[in-house]
Amino acid sequence: MSADCQRRASPGIGNSGTLEMIIPPNRSISGTVNPDLRNIPQTEKRWLNDYQMLHYVCPHRASISIIVSQHSNKTKDRVWDFACKTSFRGLINCSWTDYVNNFDEGINFSCPSKSLICGLENLLDDKHKDRRWKFYCCQGDDVCLTRCIWTPYINKYKEYFSWQVPEGSHLVGTVCYNDDQRGQRRWQYRYCAMDPC
Repeated sequence: MSADCQRRASPGIGNSGTLEMIIPPNRSISGTVNPDLRNIPQTEKRWLNDYQMLHYVCPHRASISIIVSQHSNKTKDRVWDFACKTSFRGLINCSWTDYVNNFDEGINFSCPSKSLICGLENLLDDKHKDRRWKFYCCQGDDVCLTRCIWTPYINKYKEYFSWQVPEGSHLVGTVCYNDDQRGQRRWQYRYCAMDPC
């Protein structure tokens, strides 16, 4: 079993591939939230980075489908968790981008044509209390992206959020606004349908 599959089978992530996360009470949640994520005890929450460098890649032929993040006032940083869904059937070609932003700068990124976001990595800098991001993009044979949509901002500063890519669509990009005064980011995501060319 690959390391990615082992991570996905660890406590906190169910066999269905969805994150088993509780949505904290008294929190406003932005975006589409899977109702199955509501009933897991708080102690079952698992984060992938624990306020350190984050590296995450979906299993082969899958793309990121759920993004969950929690801010800490103590560390002035976020922890993250993700789930994936099968997106490709045939051969795929994947590659990492370079870092797409500098510390304290915004992000405006979409994978190259016909590609989906299938992984990500970020580098934390304690001085800036910020992260630089790179993305793992995968492209399938004979597929085209159609009906692409940008979400509005899905979180407020320092807000917990859980967002799910709508059914029948796949994650292809993100825009992130950075506020130096708050030391925080607000996120938008771009998703598309994927049809045969």
